[in-house]
Amino acid sequence: MRHVVALACSALLSGTALAQSITMPPAAESGNSYRDLDATTRGWYVRGLVDGFLGAAQFGGDEHLVVAFSKCLDGMTSIEIEALVDKYLAEHPAMLHKGMHALAANAITESCPEYSKELLRSDFWRRALEQSKAPK
Repeated sequence: MRHVVALACSALLSGTALAQSITMPPAAESGNSYRDLDATTRGWYVRGLVDGFLGAAQFGGDEHLVVAFSKCLDGMTSIEIEALVDKYLAEHPAMLHKGMHALAANAITESCPEYSKELLRSDFWRRALEQSKAPK
């Protein structure tokens, strides 16, 4: 009997979870909210973002993008990557309302002109860069 009750509760909870819809914001962090984080959290955010970009191919992302991104950041420490992103944000204060993923993509692309053509071959990267451009 306990198994039947547990199964019924499980089915009820699963049905409730499936019926709910979750609305995701356009970006988890904006440039403004990123800058409001403490230094340690900003560092971990950038590390996670880089790990996400590098792991994108495992989830169907563009392998050429991952290779170009990896070449671009080869030899850089997480502190250097964070400084690169922070410098970009400081130089583009009008963009701080944009999504951090797009702002970081722009910062990385600008820092690696030798790989920017490879990066721009990716639809994802082009869309991220479009999101981070200032309005005309």
